[in-house]
Amino acid sequence: MVRYARGGFGDADLESGRKAATLILTRMESGFGAGPWLMGESFSAADIQMSFVGEALRAGRSAFPNIDAWVRRFQARPAYRRALERGGPYALAG
Repeated sequence: MVRYARGGFGDADLESGRKAATLILTRMESGFGAGPWLMGESFSAADIQMSFVGEALRAGRSAFPNIDAWVRRFQARPAYRRALERGGPYALAG
């Protein structure tokens, strides 16, 4: 931890982070076979918790079509739309 505070991240650290992120996103992408939501058939707190990750990924022209479809599903939910009405514009909202 101290190393990062003093000198920042090196190339090896960044590459390690990229590999870990790709692994996580690949597992997430393939996990949608169990249902339309992260935990299966029902929308849950997991979908809310991970929503920003999906939106940020999608904004970068995601190579993960199942994650893209999941983002479109939760952004179409009435509660999401109401939150945007109350909170105002959000750059990653579809």
